[in-house]
Amino acid sequence: MLQHGWARDTFSYDPVEGKPEVIGQIWDRGVPPYGSRSAPDSFFSHFGKTSFRKLLRFLFDKRQSTYEELKKICSNERSLGEHLAYILAKKVAEQDDNTWRVSSSYEHICDIGKTLEWYVAEWFYLHLQAPARYGVKLKGMPKGGDLDVVAFVGEKPICIECKSRRIENIDDEELHLFLQRATHFRPAIALLLVDTDGSIDTLSERIKRIFVTSELIGPENMQGIQWNADCIEITNTHQGRKGIDTALRAIFDVSRRDRDKPLAGLSSFDIQKIKGVLPGLNKADSLVMKLLCEKAIATNITIIATNDIQEEAQQLNISQEELFEAIEILIRNKYTRRFSPVSSSTVLSELTISGFEEYARTFRDDYVSTVKAAASLIVNTTPTPNSYALAASLAQPQLIIEHILEFLKEKELIKLPHPMIIIGISPELKRAVREEKEL
Repeated sequence: MLQHGWARDTFSYDPVEGKPEVIGQIWDRGVPPYGSRSAPDSFFSHFGKTSFRKLLRFLFDKRQSTYEELKKICSNERSLGEHLAYILAKKVAEQDDNTWRVSSSYEHICDIGKTLEWYVAEWFYLHLQAPARYGVKLKGMPKGGDLDVVAFVGEKPICIECKSRRIENIDDEELHLFLQRATHFRPAIALLLVDTDGSIDTLSERIKRIFVTSELIGPENMQGIQWNADCIEITNTHQGRKGIDTALRAIFDVSRRDRDKPLAGLSSFDIQKIKGVLPGLNKADSLVMKLLCEKAIATNITIIATNDIQEEAQQLNISQEELFEAIEILIRNKYTRRFSPVSSSTVLSELTISGFEEYARTFRDDYVSTVKAAASLIVNTTPTPNSYALAASLAQPQLIIEHILEFLKEKELIKLPHPMIIIGISPELKRAVREEKEL
């Protein structure tokens, strides 16, 4: 840290040895020495095994367990026997007949979280000879704790946020704090390491949403903070005996796709979609447009009276005055067109093709894939299906399919003399389908 510009009084970190919150760091006269951390029988070596960590996590979460319960966590009885013999010998656990419990020496430890941090820091030191520390506290760090692990690999600062809990038990505030710490530390890589072999897809989507909507570190933050959000990476510990070792080694292998970079290449359209705000509109205008489109889908009619969405607007805390103002703004921005004169009670609005397209791409998660699927059916099916056949094949509302056809017609990709019948397919559409391009 000193060599990379931090003054001695601006940081601190947890000790490599003798930390009471780390499993395996409490020495007892009756416990055989742990020996070198690189030794095959060291606690470090055991903790690197996926089944051993799963067993420890379960035991410390439950505090005591029967053999049958532990066998459900580690089904290989030989491995289970080895793991239990080891933690008994090291007095991490105590056995009473068929029951294993956390030993009195470790009763104060609630989970394996701090031990995971210690392991990751040691991994960098032992495997990469990189200086690394865990429990790093920096002055000025946002509330909510410290940097779990900091390492310098080839002079590049790396921070790792370690999560030993299930993904569904990681709350949004923790993820927001992780992003804030990355903003403050400005590492080359800020890795969120989740010790699970489960999917991290939902975590990636949550991080996108938290980043985009954050007033502290998001793209439209109030402080004008600029930082490299591309540094954020997520990985799990995969399946396999040495999953955590595989996950950590993959950080530096650009050919591997084991990591997700949720904020890399986040476009203005992605940000708009996540925020649920359409171009040129504010949040209330966008919600009114969403109400109009959803009413049109439900009724299969693209002309909607303002009164027909007034109740839903009130439920969204949009007053009548705000509703009529939004209707006028939608017309001026060509999301809709006026179908009848303004009256004191209502306005009839007709959705435009471009307006509905903006709504669908922002608010309907399956819309882009539906457009591609519809185009594929149009190009590859003989005879060419009509709108009813497309709606049935794709299990989509009729209005969505009819809009897609009008959208393709407007782009001169098909000829549509009748709203339901396609008579011409352009070579550009055939090529786009063949090359799987987005339309």
